[in-house]
Amino acid sequence: MHSAADAEACLALTGCDAVMSATGLLRCPSMFATAPESPLGMASLCREYLDLAASAEPRANNRETRNIIRDHLLAMLQGTLCTDQRFQDLWSLLNSFSLVSLRQFEAVLDVLDDRLRDGEGARRPLYSLKQIKRGDFCVPDLDPNPNLNPNPNLNPNPNLNP
Repeated sequence: MHSAADAEACLALTGCDAVMSATGLLRCPSMFATAPESPLGMASLCREYLDLAASAEPRANNRETRNIIRDHLLAMLQGTLCTDQRFQDLWSLLNSFSLVSLRQFEAVLDVLDDRLRDGEGARRPLYSLKQIKRGDFCVPDLDPNPNLNPNPNLNPNPNLNP
């Protein structure tokens, strides 16, 4: 399903009570709403998704949670990140397997928010894409020891970072 019209046509053609639209809804959560989703609104939905992912139990099918999160964020952000040159580096970073923690995914959304707002009203200190990729979340001018991770629970296995 790519739109509400697709769903309605499918229902009319098949006589079924419902249609499945999982990937379509990831790409466009407002698919059945009357107003289209804005890029800032999509970034906000991604944050909401990460909050839910943080509270969810790992899946029983042995698929890595971070891979599920990455796949879902890629689907949700494809329309924004693939249509604008300003976001190609974020798209590449999300596609890399260097992102292993929720904090890294959040940091990508921080950079996206900042770019969408043209630098107005950053939510928190921004990290470079290199810092995000490494999972290095110390801000040198604010942290007296930049070699320490301020919250070691955010990236429980630093060996997973290349």
